Amino acid sequence: MGYTVIIAEKPSVAASIAKIVGANTPHREKANGYLEGNGYKVTWAFGHLVGLKNPEDMGFGGETLPIMPEKWETQVIKSPKADLAAMTNKQMKVIDGLFGGADRIIVATDAGREGELIFRYIYEYLGCRTPFDRLWISSLTDEAIRKGMASLLGGRQMNALSQAAHARSEADWLVGFNASRALRLSSGSKKNLSLGRVQTPVLVMITQRYEENKNFVPTPYWQVTGIAVKGQTGIPVVSVHHYQTEAEAVDAMGRVKNQGSFKVNKVETKDVTSKPPLLHDLTSLQRIANSKYGLTAEETLKIAQSLYEKKYMTYPRTGSRYVPEDVFATIPGLIAKVAAYDRDSFRAASHSLQGKKLCRRSVDDSKVTDHHALLPTEVIPKDLSGNEQKIWELVCGRMLEAFGENSISKRTTVELESAFIPFKISGSVMVYPGWKAVFGAAEAADEEKKGKTEGQGNEDDTPDAGQIPPLKEGENLPATKLETVRKTDNPPAIYTDSSLLGEMETCGKKIDDEELREQMKDIGLGTPATRAAIIEVLIRRGYVSRTGKKLIPTELGMEIAHIVKGRKIADVRTTGEWERELSRIENGKASKESFDQNIRKYVLDIIEDLRTNCKPLDGMNASSEPVRTCPVCGHKMVNRKYDVFCDDTQGGCGMKINREIAGKKLPVTAINQLAEGKTTGTVKGFKSKAGKAFDAKLTVNREAKKVEFVFNESRPTADLTGKTCPCCGQPMSNDTWKLTCGCGFTLFKAYGQVPLTESEIDKLLEGKAVPKAGMKSKAGKSFNAKLVVNKQEKKIDFIFDKK
Repeated sequence: MGYTVIIAEKPSVAASIAKIVGANTPHREKANGYLEGNGYKVTWAFGHLVGLKNPEDMGFGGETLPIMPEKWETQVIKSPKADLAAMTNKQMKVIDGLFGGADRIIVATDAGREGELIFRYIYEYLGCRTPFDRLWISSLTDEAIRKGMASLLGGRQMNALSQAAHARSEADWLVGFNASRALRLSSGSKKNLSLGRVQTPVLVMITQRYEENKNFVPTPYWQVTGIAVKGQTGIPVVSVHHYQTEAEAVDAMGRVKNQGSFKVNKVETKDVTSKPPLLHDLTSLQRIANSKYGLTAEETLKIAQSLYEKKYMTYPRTGSRYVPEDVFATIPGLIAKVAAYDRDSFRAASHSLQGKKLCRRSVDDSKVTDHHALLPTEVIPKDLSGNEQKIWELVCGRMLEAFGENSISKRTTVELESAFIPFKISGSVMVYPGWKAVFGAAEAADEEKKGKTEGQGNEDDTPDAGQIPPLKEGENLPATKLETVRKTDNPPAIYTDSSLLGEMETCGKKIDDEELREQMKDIGLGTPATRAAIIEVLIRRGYVSRTGKKLIPTELGMEIAHIVKGRKIADVRTTGEWERELSRIENGKASKESFDQNIRKYVLDIIEDLRTNCKPLDGMNASSEPVRTCPVCGHKMVNRKYDVFCDDTQGGCGMKINREIAGKKLPVTAINQLAEGKTTGTVKGFKSKAGKAFDAKLTVNREAKKVEFVFNESRPTADLTGKTCPCCGQPMSNDTWKLTCGCGFTLFKAYGQVPLTESEIDKLLEGKAVPKAGMKSKAGKSFNAKLVVNKQEKKIDFIFDKK
């Protein structure tokens, strides 16, 4: 009798599914790369295990253009680290053996374009012919898995999605490799420069906005302000006119002083109804998390993915802000569950909505594609980290808002005049908070205001006076505290993750209305699932840096943006149209073959465009510095103007050594030491963000692939093999600095610059707490704490004694 293989995207997801189907293998057997029982063998990938080969591996040498494979070839993705490469190859052999002996395969990779591609590349690489079905679920709760297993989709139903996934992968390969090589050859650079189908238009957007901000010349204007007195109440008023000179404003103020009063010409009061907002998709969640908490788009995605895998939230990589009718039927039950959550406003909202007719603004079957909008599951969390709690509350709170009642406020506008000069007053008072009570009316109003002003333009000059006392047309109010106020128009704001995500969603068009934004989504740059990665790629390439919330182009990024600006590779609209075409392939309304032909023609146009118009790239030619080897992966590093880089487009790991750190230009000897994996001697003259000078050594953090300060150097010495992961029971890989597991758990051999002994490592892996004294913070301060394994988040936590 045969068996059924279920393949998930990660070991943790596989474990959740195995539990439901009865694949209850003893704990020690997880090391074999799968779980089994009840006729099932449940295995997993580690994300992308198979990908397209690089040009050189398909016979296209370094000077060849165009690069146009007739037949696509794939390979097991190579890791620069020997232990990870061995783990990947081992898991592929496991999958190969399981697929070969199975009667049927159930695909349980993430239910989306990239999840489908992960499976299809593995399936095609192995030449497998075993029939397969698709598990398509939007949450990992036990009930969702059971329902999904009871209603599996046929593999053929996913063919259009598979075609779109392959088309996207191949298009990015064709555009990226051809454009990057064309730029390098045309600019005369000796470096491996990187361009991409989506990343390059986004780089140009970031650079253009930065330059608009820096080159902006503000135009000053003046207004007259004052206080109109009604009884014991002072009401702030402001002139309607913007005076172009201070002298004009002073003259107007003098005339009002002589008049001594404001005459009320018109009073208008009306109720303003604010409809509940739409539910969150990934992009809107990332935007609000960035604006409210300063979380990057990538951080928010990782947290949302963690909440999904912990069964607290539905599938995060969604581009829809709507739910279908069948999901809407479950909303009353979800709202009732929230009454058990420990937040007063959530409990109050839950109780107030029970038994009431819910708002249907976010209900529309026709606007739900692969996955519906983000929702909490019926599992109410009690063990979240700080950032997990923030993201879960944003999703849960938005559900309460979206299905809540209209908010009603009373807005009063008053027109006045003095000495024939018009003034105005505006004030609003909340009548019924409705949906705005979930996070508080003030916070809701602040978020609405941010959404409308985050980009460019001026805010309303009229201050909100709040409660305006009753006024009658024709009455005169004494005028006091008159003054002139100088103002300027505002420059376009430098992009943050939030504002950039918003404009990537609509191809650079600034749109405040959320329903109109929805209509523009099909011609956006990238997808909700990829936009965070695009931003991080630009940062990793050294083209953009993140300063606070702001995304600032580097000198290198600006050089490249100037070269490609106006070229086909930087055409925002064309890139958005390709994304729309991919969506049409996914929905069976367009063919992959036609898309591929158009992309290949587009690539030829890009090559010719760059060959004809590209100018030499300043400062990018090879220097006289020695060739260096990456301290992380051993790959050859390239010497660039602003850094020394292990090029991850050419098989490297992306490690970068900046030539200037904390305001200090590094001596070549220090760069050489870092490239050799050594800790430098003390380098003097660094400057903190507060402007304070400090001295420190530098070393390479191999795990984070970055250079770090060392204030009290300690190198771990433990060399361990055969250790078992406390989270999943698999053998852990060992290197100089850490123990790692394929499930994501990492145990470093030193914390706070203090090495762990082998006995302390054993205690941690056994689930015991280990006290450590004399550890150092990044600021150099000593502290004591206990170390303990956090199995849920797969990391080491510090536990401090309460004083």
